[in-house]
Amino acid sequence: MIEHEGINFEIYDVDLFNEVIRDDCYSVKSWLPETRPFCLDLGANLGTFALWAASLGCDVLAIEPHPESYAALLRNISLNPKLLGKIIPWNIAVALENKPWRLRFARRDGFPMFGTNVLCNSTLDYDGFVEPWETIDIRCRTFSDILATALDSDLGSRVPEGWNSFLKVDIEQSDREFMGVQPADLSRFKRVSFEKHLMDLPYGKLLKDAGFQVSDVGRYIRGIKS
Repeated sequence: MIEHEGINFEIYDVDLFNEVIRDDCYSVKSWLPETRPFCLDLGANLGTFALWAASLGCDVLAIEPHPESYAALLRNISLNPKLLGKIIPWNIAVALENKPWRLRFARRDGFPMFGTNVLCNSTLDYDGFVEPWETIDIRCRTFSDILATALDSDLGSRVPEGWNSFLKVDIEQSDREFMGVQPADLSRFKRVSFEKHLMDLPYGKLLKDAGFQVSDVGRYIRGIKS
């Protein structure tokens, strides 16, 4: 187990850990408002971002579809009792329809390979990068339904009036699915931070259509509202 800035992790990826916490690649720390913020974490993985955001004072809805990654997320959350009430984990994926999908993934050292989870209908493949591929059926919900369910749950009472909220998206090749999100749903957030995985997708247009000012830096694209 390691500890960083008061956060405990038993299962972690060093590169991801440094990127998210040390480098603040999603710029959540620089965003934090004075009022109680809410973060939606799409692609929570092992919980690095969720725990980091919670430690900064955010209430977090952490979405992670892979059952093994989700179990690691729960384990890491359990090691931080002071943050238990601030993170709600969901074992689902975001997609265009509310129906099961088949997730394709690879492993490293027996664990799902970080950064290689792709939905089987993806048009982009990591051919020959890591083999063999495995598949697993996962539950999916649309982005609209995730927001509606969140507001109807106990979490809804924590969402600040006016959605003073942050959306972090790191869902690998499923970025293509996210392009179907309605601008009205996306515009509920004050800031959006994407890690881009498919460079042919119109990330900037999606954010501009939802009323964001866009900053595009390397692998990350951010939408900001004043």
